[in-house]
Amino acid sequence: MRKTKGIALISTLMFSVIVVMMVSAGLALLPSQKVMTSTMDLNQQALTAAETGIEYARTKLQNDPGWRGNDNAVTVDEPGSLWIREEEGNIVGILWNQEGEPSLFKMRFNFHDGDNADDDDDDDKDWVAKDFLDDPSNEMIVRHKFISFNSLNSGNSGPVNRAEETGIFEIEHGTSYGTVPRFSAVLFCQGYAGRGVENVGPGQLEPDPLLGKIATKTVEAYIGRDVSQYGDSVVYGAEGINMASNNEVVIETANAEYIPRTRSLGSMTVNNGGAADDFAMENGEVIVGPVSGDFLLNGTTSSDPAPTRADSSGSFLEIGWDQIQKAPGGAGDPTVRAGTYVWEDGPELVYYDVELNPADPTTDPRDPLYAGPAGVPITDEDQLGPNIDKDIVDFKKSKMEFRVKQSFNVGTSPNGAVGLNILATDSVMAAELDRPKIEFKPKKKDDPEPIITTMGDFRMTGKIHGGGAVTAEGDIQVQGESILRSGPDTQVALYSKGDITIDPIPAIVQAAIPPLSNGSGSGGASVVNTLFPDGVNPFGAAEQGDVAFSGVIYAQGSFRANAGTDKNFHLRGVLVAYGGSPESGESPGTRAGSGAVDVNAENIQFIYDSSFVSNIVEQGGATTLSNISWRWF
Repeated sequence: MRKTKGIALISTLMFSVIVVMMVSAGLALLPSQKVMTSTMDLNQQALTAAETGIEYARTKLQNDPGWRGNDNAVTVDEPGSLWIREEEGNIVGILWNQEGEPSLFKMRFNFHDGDNADDDDDDDKDWVAKDFLDDPSNEMIVRHKFISFNSLNSGNSGPVNRAEETGIFEIEHGTSYGTVPRFSAVLFCQGYAGRGVENVGPGQLEPDPLLGKIATKTVEAYIGRDVSQYGDSVVYGAEGINMASNNEVVIETANAEYIPRTRSLGSMTVNNGGAADDFAMENGEVIVGPVSGDFLLNGTTSSDPAPTRADSSGSFLEIGWDQIQKAPGGAGDPTVRAGTYVWEDGPELVYYDVELNPADPTTDPRDPLYAGPAGVPITDEDQLGPNIDKDIVDFKKSKMEFRVKQSFNVGTSPNGAVGLNILATDSVMAAELDRPKIEFKPKKKDDPEPIITTMGDFRMTGKIHGGGAVTAEGDIQVQGESILRSGPDTQVALYSKGDITIDPIPAIVQAAIPPLSNGSGSGGASVVNTLFPDGVNPFGAAEQGDVAFSGVIYAQGSFRANAGTDKNFHLRGVLVAYGGSPESGESPGTRAGSGAVDVNAENIQFIYDSSFVSNIVEQGGATTLSNISWRWF
């Protein structure tokens, strides 16, 4: 514990030093800094204070694009030079000139609309109706009407709000005075200087007009991210894209600034039973190979949209294995032992220390030809591997369910297995009319979404539900009725260095699958409906067995999903079948016979949402920000 606290303290001190250095460097570039002396005009002092606050906010956003003044600590503590405190979205800073005279800046993201912690909702990334921040303490209330708004992580634009100019300057809900563009932020910082500020310090954060004149200046700055690296298409298939539907195919966008778009180095085919009006891609673009590529709609070259023939290999979204969030794999981190876990009659969970090869029945414990080591019954969670307990993974025998509460890595087994295989015998599925399930559900609401990471394959004869991610250096294989949501921390829903396959629901259990509830559980219809830009399912009510994902699905190999002829397939985010290794510098389609996208369902829907990409491509480094506009008043 002492070691952990020491590391945290050192990290905090190092960040404070970096902030001071970056802010100081920024100030050195400001023309107003040249006249920062004891004889400086009060207005110029106030402006410099406001500029300092803007420079501080830029520095914080460079390191964390989701920041909005909620570190809830004194972040810079250099009295006599620079002191800054954050609390629930409000930022107050004090800087001293060479004569020791203080000036003050204040900035706010907080709406001052009450305590909203119980109303937090990670699905609402725009904070339009609420800011989901508790009110700060009285000394940290910022009494000016200008509200900063951070939409750097959002693919949607947001509002510029104003607060009432009485009391605690609460925001006027529903009012907007402009728009914050997607992947941008607007920063308002007010600076104060003069005799009325001379008593300001870490213990006194309010100017006193009774002491004398107070000069104020407000700086407004719009900043944005470089979005060129986030991609522009909802589906990338290096080898080709094929969609087969019994009814409708809908390709659309949640980003108003983008048109619906797909990219392939080969061709794209859509077959939906021959009804041309059941294909919707309004004002869309289908980019295919430059020579022989084509877009065939029910066997005929499409005219709406007509195929655009071009070599778009340089425009494919490149996300390498080292860029994505993965489960920690240190010596003291939770680790599930690799191998094959089989739900057998009982149901009973039995572990086999073998790698699974679907093409070889001797490696499958369910097959009479199985020739591997004997199985070991698993009765307690801590038998799953090192540092695993019920707070990490909780399995429920009666439901053949693993409830994953925290991230875990899959470690090599004693016999050398590296993949994670969760299976069930036909007899137990017939007896239970059910199959294995992984439920991603953090122990606490604000805990990070769990991630499973394996050095080999991840295979399930079952479904995955909830909010989390699966990342595998091998293939990923799951079944239908999987509903998985990626959040702001994980961004990736599925990432595989090999192929990703979604199989149909086995006939042995399909008739017993209950309808989707209307509740908010991981498999609820209301959860599926959150995927849609307007909250309305284009195919009517969500159906039992539907497949729905939000986030990035990335296969370095191919992607194949067979939801079945009577089930729907939904994806909000981006799907990539790259056909190569981006981290090795390979171009898309380099891997022979790889990079295909094949989707089969009753209805198919793709919704482009670049917000899931933004943090992935910038993991591990500073965010690239640019100035959009700047003014003071």
